[in-house]
Amino acid sequence: MRKKYGRSWKALGAAVLSLALVLAIPQLRAYALDAINTEAECVLSIKATGGYEELVTAQIPVKLYQVATVDKYAQFTAVEGFESLGLSDLDDQITASDWETKSALATQIVEDEQVEPVVEATISGGLGLINDLEVGMYLVTMDPVKTAEYEYVFSPYLITLPSHSYFQDGDDTWQYVVEVGLKAQQIQRYGDLIIEKELKTYNKTLGDAVFVFQVEGTRDTMVNGTLVEDMVVYSNVLTLNFNEPGKKQARVDDIPAGASVTVTEVYSGASYELIQGENGYTVVILADGEEEGPVKVVFVNDYDDRLIRGSGVVNHFEYTGSEYQWTPVEDDAWSGENGGE
Repeated sequence: MRKKYGRSWKALGAAVLSLALVLAIPQLRAYALDAINTEAECVLSIKATGGYEELVTAQIPVKLYQVATVDKYAQFTAVEGFESLGLSDLDDQITASDWETKSALATQIVEDEQVEPVVEATISGGLGLINDLEVGMYLVTMDPVKTAEYEYVFSPYLITLPSHSYFQDGDDTWQYVVEVGLKAQQIQRYGDLIIEKELKTYNKTLGDAVFVFQVEGTRDTMVNGTLVEDMVVYSNVLTLNFNEPGKKQARVDDIPAGASVTVTEVYSGASYELIQGENGYTVVILADGEEEGPVKVVFVNDYDDRLIRGSGVVNHFEYTGSEYQWTPVEDDAWSGENGGE
């Protein structure tokens, strides 16, 4: 005959969750459970799911911090330093939002007090398995992960070991192997493009030499759950003016990483022949911080002995809230490192 312990129970009831979304969201219900075996060793299985295929192949660092112990009656005692979480007096009024707040507070305590994790592991191949854990409540945190196009940021959460699946299937036996997923936020990464123009020779009598570039970026993009192929994600026109031979650069900032960008010199000055970059370039944008970036394309022109004056200006329209205001953009030369005038 099983001996049971009556209890109004919240925190341990939510350790087994939908793999698509991980928040330790306890559910309140008064019922009886067997006593917890406080000497048992627990296993936490963390799966990288949630619709982001990249996470299945990513290396995701995981840290566990024990914030409370638990006795056989499922009563919590906060670990030193985490008393402010109020885990010993959980009641029927606690909500999912309260648990998110507690998770955030626990994370702040860890950062402020430089608490050492009890376990560090890595999710590899979509799965992380952490063995030999003591019973209790843990804060689970994941370091941000960067891929070629995105950064993934993970929500910290509180998890209880052991747990049960009463609220899923009515089984009130303690489960010492607990499986959860990750809640990740996908953030677009961005990169830059450098357009370098070299003018080999220059005829001063013709005035400024103006060169205009069209920049068009596309990529496959999810829009309201539907994949749109080759969607335009960047479009711009830039100009570089020369009053002497030499080199100039224009820097195009904040293009979505992974975009396929076509750069074309659409105006090469009235008397200057394009001798490098005649067919334009198509390049893939690398995210900021990548060693190989930023991507650079080079156009070279030379005086072609004609005596035709040329000039040009790029029209820039900016919406002020009630109307579009026109301003001429005469030169997009970049004055940063290794470029500009």
